[in-house]
Parts: sequence; structure tokens; C-alpha cells
Amino acid sequence: MKKTIPTFIIALLLSALNALFSQDLDDTEKMLQELSEAPGVSGYEEPAAQVFMKYLKPLVDELQRDNLGGVIAIKKGTADGPRVMIDAHLDEIGFMVKRIDENGFVKFFPLGWNFSQQLLDHRVIIHTRQGPVLGVLNTGPDIAEDKIIPRADMWIDVGVENRAEAEALGIQPADPITHESKFAVLNNRKFLLGKAWDDRIGLGVIIGVLKNLIKEKHQNMVFATGSVQEEITLAGAKTTVEAVKPDIAITLDIDVTNDLPANTSIDYAQPVLGKGVVIILHTAEMLPHVKLRQWVQSLAEELKIPHQFMLEEGGGTDAGPIHKWNLGVPTLDLVISQRYYHSANGIIHRDDYESTVRLITEIVKRLNKNTLDELVFKPLK
Repeated sequence: MKKTIPTFIIALLLSALNALFSQDLDDTEKMLQELSEAPGVSGYEEPAAQVFMKYLKPLVDELQRDNLGGVIAIKKGTADGPRVMIDAHLDEIGFMVKRIDENGFVKFFPLGWNFSQQLLDHRVIIHTRQGPVLGVLNTGPDIAEDKIIPRADMWIDVGVENRAEAEALGIQPADPITHESKFAVLNNRKFLLGKAWDDRIGLGVIIGVLKNLIKEKHQNMVFATGSVQEEITLAGAKTTVEAVKPDIAITLDIDVTNDLPANTSIDYAQPVLGKGVVIILHTAEMLPHVKLRQWVQSLAEELKIPHQFMLEEGGGTDAGPIHKWNLGVPTLDLVISQRYYHSANGIIHRDDYESTVRLITEIVKRLNKNTLDELVFKPLK
């Protein structure tokens, strides 16, 4: 006699499995999850901008946009103090549709830089005007193990038979493409897995700072900005800085770690996860303002805020165009370390997020007109 498992037992088993793999997230984790999972490649940042503004709205006095889609939030202090710009970029690395071949395979173009060997067998989402379309990024069989496949030999398979079927799904040239990757809290709860930490974690830091400033007095005009198109041209920083006209600027981004088995010999990648906010000493785009960097470093030492240093030999961030605006803006680049940057699945550390939020909160609290006068160079008389 064949025995069947009662339906209610199956339901209980499924419920137990769901409970095993589900996670109870705190408010910060929920916020970071929403930022990480929001789609928003360069030039198509609006979904990420909407999430950012949702969290900003109850924390600031005013919300504005620039003409490229950048977000500018204004938080007024108790006095007419320095105009402080805190910037992170909205966009993530991804792709855009280049063409569809006769068999319905989608050829793509990268938006932002990534490693070719990290792309194969990744699920992606094509964001069409008719809605999202799931696909897998791949290439042909029998690949030599020692061969790096160029992007030109890759395609996205959306599971159709021909071009007409793909077009019926709404796919067309210039549609943005993001990695399909979910946020997760890892086994040590301080390790957070997700896509687009570059630079959604910077947006999360800004939200954390503004939450703190609800309870803290300061004398400054704080301009919290989410810029666009950082990954391709740094264009958004050029428009937001023009709108804000800051006296001083702090930019936020991510960079590599030196806590991986393969990276221990890389000189410039000094930071490791969990050891604090990283103060950048050099990039190809900018040397930080020396007086500002030394003041912030002294502040971190005084308050015992965990911090690290990094001398980046190449690269660049929004700090590049911001510090060159008008007669020059004293600018400092602060970053959060990330394992596997510019990939579909990056790992950051909660402690690094917290130390960055705390340091920037203290910068805003301590800064005033007198402090700014000590930091900037005086004009000749």
C-alpha cells in the first residue's frame, strides 16, 4: 500500500525551511537591503534615487534634484555656518543592451568597469519599458580553463527562440541591465553580502549621518547629495557641486581590501574589513586637502573612532571634480572596504559602516566658521 505524506506536514516542513533560511533584519539592515537591491546603472539611476529620497524625506528640510537626476537634500543647522557637502553616487556598474541577434541572444555593452572572468554564468535583469526580463550571461561550451573570455564573445540568454520573441518581451537597444543578486546577512552578522555597495553603502552612510543629526546640534548647512554617472564619466558630481556651491566636501565610496589570500602582496590595498573607515591619501583624481585630512584624522584619534589609511595608486571618485570646482573645495575622500568590488556579490562589514557614520557626524558637529577659517588658505591682501 502506497503511503502519502499529509498536506499539513508538507506545509509544516516548508515553513520550517523558510524559517531556517529567512533572516530577521534590523532597521539599518533593511535600509541597506533596499538600497543594495534597487536597480540603477549609470544613466538609469531613478529607482535607486527614489529609495534614497524615501529615507531622506523625514530627515531633511528640503529635497531638490539637478537636471541629470542627482539628489540634493538640505539639512539646516542652528547658524549660517559653512556649506558642507556629503556626497555618494547613486549608480552601480552594469550593462546596456547593444543589439539582439537573429536567435534572440542579447549582446551587451558594459556601463562601468568589471572583470570579464567574473561575469560568466551570472543571472542578470534587463529593465525594459514593459518590465524586468530575467536572463543568464554566458558563452559557448568547451572553454579552455586558462582562457579569459572577452565580453565580445559573451551574450545574455533570455530563453527565447528568435529576435522577434525577445523584442516581444520589450527588449531593445539601450535598455539597462543589472546583476540579479540579493542582500544577505552572512554567518557573522557583521558581514553583509549584496550588489551595488559601490556606492549604495555611501548612500546608507549619508542616511545614518542625517538620522544622527536629528538629535545633534550643528551650525552648518549640510547638503547630502546622491550623484549620477560616477562609474562612467563623473558627470553627476560636476552638476551637484555646481548646485551646492560647498565650502567643504566629504565624498564617500568603496575600495578594495587586503584581507584575501590572493591580495596579501598588494601594497596599496592596506585596509581590511572591520577595522574602520578608510581615509584616502591619494587617487589618480585627487590629493586630499592636507589641512582637512589632518583635522579629520586628529578628530578620529581623539574620539577613538576606528580608521585606516589607503594610498590608491590609480582610480578616482566624485572627489575629483568636486575639489576642482570654482576656486577649489577642501575635499576628503572616505571609503568603506569591500571584498570583491565591482562584482555581482560584494561583502562589507557593519563596523566599518558604523565608524564612517560616526566620524562624519562628528565632522559636522565640530565644524563651524572658525574651524573653516583655520582649514582654508587665506587670500592675499
